[in-house]
Amino acid sequence: LGTVIVDEAFSYADGTPVRDWWGSAYRGPMTIRKCIEQSANIPTVKKLTEITPALGYQYLTENFAFSTLPTTDIVQSLALGGITNGVYNLEMTAAYAAIANAGVYTEPVFYTHIYDHDGNLLYENTPSTHVAMKETTAALITDAMVDVVDKGTGTRANFSGMQVAGKTGTTTG
Repeated sequence: LGTVIVDEAFSYADGTPVRDWWGSAYRGPMTIRKCIEQSANIPTVKKLTEITPALGYQYLTENFAFSTLPTTDIVQSLALGGITNGVYNLEMTAAYAAIANAGVYTEPVFYTHIYDHDGNLLYENTPSTHVAMKETTAALITDAMVDVVDKGTGTRANFSGMQVAGKTGTTTG
């Protein structure tokens, strides 16, 4: 979260400029924490470009079980949600739940037990789980998302007397 990325003019590989949601002004050096807090597009795309869209795609599909991402989504705009088909809300909430669950991903299920009228267990549906990220990484991401709600782009979601973590963002097309 302390890594610094410069918010400056930057273009996708095809030459299309990446724009920040706040307009044409650049904010210069920003920590990743500040980028998350302020929903900075340019530094986000720069970081995905650095680690490669292929690695980002692999992380989303393998660790967080996103099923709607075709391989044609292995592009820089993946960092901003610029994807072909979108994702299912269930998959998005499961990914965020993994962050809140200390990095452990739990397969979404709609029921866990079925009983008959006498209380006998007829069926048990145990969701599968796996570690999607280190517990320390999940804690750091959660802490950065608290900043989003406390002083960043998500302040409208702040509740008095309750700590809230969240992430804002929009995409077009």
